[in-house]
Amino acid sequence: MKKIFDNRILLLVAFSTILIFSDYYANASYAAKTYFEAYQCEENGKWGYRDPITKEQTIECKYDEAKSFIALVRSDINKLLTQVKLDGKWGVIDVTGKVIFPIKYDKFHGIDINKGIATVRLDGKMGIVDTAGTEITPIKYNVIYAFHKGFAAVRIDDKFGLIDSTGKEITPIKYDAISGHRKGSNPAEPVYFIEGFAAVGIDDKCGFIDKTGREVIPIKYDAVRGFCEGLAFVKLEDKWGGIDNTGIEVVPFIYEAVRNYRGCLVAVKLDGKWGFINGTKKEITPIKYDTTGFHITENIIAMRLNNKWGGIDNTGKEIIPFIYDKIHSSIVTVLSGDSASEKVKEKITVELNGDKICLDMRGNRVKCD
Repeated sequence: MKKIFDNRILLLVAFSTILIFSDYYANASYAAKTYFEAYQCEENGKWGYRDPITKEQTIECKYDEAKSFIALVRSDINKLLTQVKLDGKWGVIDVTGKVIFPIKYDKFHGIDINKGIATVRLDGKMGIVDTAGTEITPIKYNVIYAFHKGFAAVRIDDKFGLIDSTGKEITPIKYDAISGHRKGSNPAEPVYFIEGFAAVGIDDKCGFIDKTGREVIPIKYDAVRGFCEGLAFVKLEDKWGGIDNTGIEVVPFIYEAVRNYRGCLVAVKLDGKWGFINGTKKEITPIKYDTTGFHITENIIAMRLNNKWGGIDNTGKEIIPFIYDKIHSSIVTVLSGDSASEKVKEKITVELNGDKICLDMRGNRVKCD
């Protein structure tokens, strides 16, 4: 597969120490603390745990290796776990020495404290198990990628699929690419579904599935971009066009290239020039600009016209005249004052004939002080 899916895309969970993750705590502020210390007993050479201050033994020395205790600390939770190794296999215990996950795995990739499940590796394969060692998913995958909103990509050999939070495969493991995952490349922060659709690819063709795993947009396109306000740009026979969420063509396949911007704006290229289309599925600017630009503020995009720089807003209106040699990202200044009267002043800097000029958000010249 050569195609790149801009599905706004998701972190391969592959830490050797315990990574504690949960959607419940995704936005919580928490801290990790170490309780008790792992130490090696002189008598038998095995590892156990002791109080770091009193040096009193808390868990007997019987393990081949022992890692530090990790705590997820919040006002309503203080759960401590650690990994221990015995006879070449790893498991998880709590501060009392009770086995939480059986000592029989080659590696732990992640633990969800609240759900009582862990992503493990055994004999070169990955799976998800509960605290009894019962397999939530078969231990058969080469990789289980990070979950996002109840879904995770999985890989067997060079093929990808999706599982849900129960471990059920919602798609066959048959895709060459899925939501940015493909052989040799995986997104750092995966996002599988956007507006209910995930991009998938087989051979050199792409399409979309829904959250049930059903292929709702045929796998026939050369490349696809993610949906935004019900519109997705796709490439067919070397031309880009737009489809709605039923697969109907709503923007003609005439464009040479596309580029996504904030707010569902899409830059399109035709006959070597660029313009913009938004969620209305219509061109909101003439196709006349020399190149695509960049956001200089949240709502203003720098563009070049006849080798001069200017700026347009999200509606396509030209805010900054196209007369400047260079244009730079905005500068934000917080004016002094107490919190109640504190104000933010934002300026855009441009260059003309070697001179630096400052503009306000309406394109008017202001002092650069």
